[in-house]
Amino acid sequence: MGRDAIPTTIGPYNTWVQAQADAAGSLVKTAGVVTWKAICSTASTNANANAVDTAPVYLVDPTDPIFMCLGGNMYTAQFPHDVNQTETGTTYGKKYVWTGSDGTGNVTGGGMGVSPLMFGDVRGPQWGSTHWLYKGEWQADLSTEYPLYALSEELTVIPEPGTLALLGLGGLGILIRRRRG
Repeated sequence: MGRDAIPTTIGPYNTWVQAQADAAGSLVKTAGVVTWKAICSTASTNANANAVDTAPVYLVDPTDPIFMCLGGNMYTAQFPHDVNQTETGTTYGKKYVWTGSDGTGNVTGGGMGVSPLMFGDVRGPQWGSTHWLYKGEWQADLSTEYPLYALSEELTVIPEPGTLALLGLGGLGILIRRRRG
């Protein structure tokens, strides 16, 4: 699913990616508990300031949900494979993604809402490290629907209660053993 690139401010893009993440069928649905930000640049907001990568970044991949995509700065790192999974786990068939950004996540041209607009390419390793964000080509028709990349806030994984109970029992066993020994 895609959207146009007509708005000139970052708000509509953040709202759109949040709605996609929270929609029925989304693998990352948390009903607004997790905040998602669009990885795109406008004249007043760079992608790297809107969607800040403060921790390793993982892809939405139904076959390997914890596959680490990148560590460090995702705006300059090389992707190990295509970045073409949607929030529902399907493969995005087209190759272009709206970004309005250069390869480091800064606005290029006028940014989103200004024609012509820069777009990225979902084919990561075939085209080098920055093509996912900056393909080096421009699209004049901002009403064309392409997807947006999005990044969530940093997440902390908490074990399920059953796992915590097992860990608690294991700890109790250690304490009992120490008392007897």
